[in-house]
Amino acid sequence: MRLDKKTGLADKGYNAGMRGVKGNVFDGGHRTPLVINIPGNKPLVTGQLAGYIDVAPTLIEICRLKTSETETMDGISLASVINEDKTIDRYLSADTQRNEFLSEETISCVMKGNWRLINKKQLYNVALDPGEQKDMADGNPGLVSELKQVYDECWDKTSKANERMSHIYLPTEKNKSTVLNCHDMHDPLNRASVWNQNLMRTDMKPAPGFWAIEVKEDGRYNFELYIWPVESDLKLTEAAQEGEEIPNGYKYKAGGEIKEYLGAKLTIGNYSKKIKVRNADKKKDVWNSVILD
Repeated sequence: MRLDKKTGLADKGYNAGMRGVKGNVFDGGHRTPLVINIPGNKPLVTGQLAGYIDVAPTLIEICRLKTSETETMDGISLASVINEDKTIDRYLSADTQRNEFLSEETISCVMKGNWRLINKKQLYNVALDPGEQKDMADGNPGLVSELKQVYDECWDKTSKANERMSHIYLPTEKNKSTVLNCHDMHDPLNRASVWNQNLMRTDMKPAPGFWAIEVKEDGRYNFELYIWPVESDLKLTEAAQEGEEIPNGYKYKAGGEIKEYLGAKLTIGNYSKKIKVRNADKKKDVWNSVILD
């Protein structure tokens, strides 16, 4: 999809007349349908404002599950919307945080019904103006103030976790293996890193960083080193082949630097171990029986 630089609307491709594209705070960047199929329920189409945070509390109520966790959830149950065609008056906030640490200065959107406050400045009514072209902020100062307060309250709540990282759990009895890839790495300097296969094929070097992991159980763990996804069956020294055509997209190009890997180093906390890559023709190399406790 390609956007008109002036209006933000699609001049190539289709976005239902909405402004923006993936990752954008206008509706064209984040609005998507939610389809729920409940046997026995009559078909229903609703314009209820909802988000992914509502899925868990909705299923909990519909399935009549007993839990106290809904008290700490950010979302709400949509059961009354689904079963009784009710409309719930509520707010939703969204922003794009693509840096290592949260930032209040990022682009944002606060939603209430058909109203959208963009970046705490611009106000649009998507029922009257689905392309979000007419800024109505000057004529609605009270609503702008109300939605700005909603964002500020949301920021106060989420920013408390600014220094806390989401950990990746190492294997347990229920989850025998965990994949750590370079897109999951943390880099305090926020340098660009490899996050898709085409970047791997350009020989772009991953930025130095670390994984935030939590060991759930003491025990012996094996660590396997791969260059390519396991399912590709490519060897460490093998270049990737050109991918298949992707409808309305770009196929993966052939590439990847072919070289002999001499060694690798694993560091977990104060523990560190080096290994020689014994056979570069293999698709992986292994640290056997690393003890974590």
